[in-house]
Amino acid sequence: MPHSAHTPAPSPSEPVRRAGELWILRPGPPEERSALVRAFAAVPLSALLCAPGGEAEHAAAAFATSGLEPVRSAALRAREPDESLEDCGARAWPRLQEALAQHARSLAVLELDVLRGVLARALALAPGHAHVLRVDPGCLALLRGDARTPHLRRLNVAAPEELSGTPLPAPPSAP
Repeated sequence: MPHSAHTPAPSPSEPVRRAGELWILRPGPPEERSALVRAFAAVPLSALLCAPGGEAEHAAAAFATSGLEPVRSAALRAREPDESLEDCGARAWPRLQEALAQHARSLAVLELDVLRGVLARALALAPGHAHVLRVDPGCLALLRGDARTPHLRRLNVAAPEELSGTPLPAPPSAP
């Protein structure tokens, strides 16, 4: 379609907006982790993120594969006692936006308050409404899209999907 005055051509200096998947895991009981690790074995990850130390890092280590080690970021640390969920989300969301923009499929392991703050920020929920987001221990949320306009595709699911109908379908097979 030709560009008109109403639809300007993209600037060559403007970065390409790439769609990706960001799975966000709330750590659950260690004895239930192996089933989730097996489920992710069929869903290749290109990035693994967590806060340094604590349960999130321990859970993320279970997903490390050859060549994929957890990237620890202080921006993803647990919420401080005097920090609001909105401030927590504002601190952590830019780091996850980077992962969404740079990687096809990422997994971030976050404590509940950080997870809620991030999802509320990504979804532009009104302040004070992050508490309505439910993610049980050991469950996941999925954001899909580019870093500026992510969409919530799954919430409170026990495992990622690997067959057709997933948010990022497999490439077409050759005839």
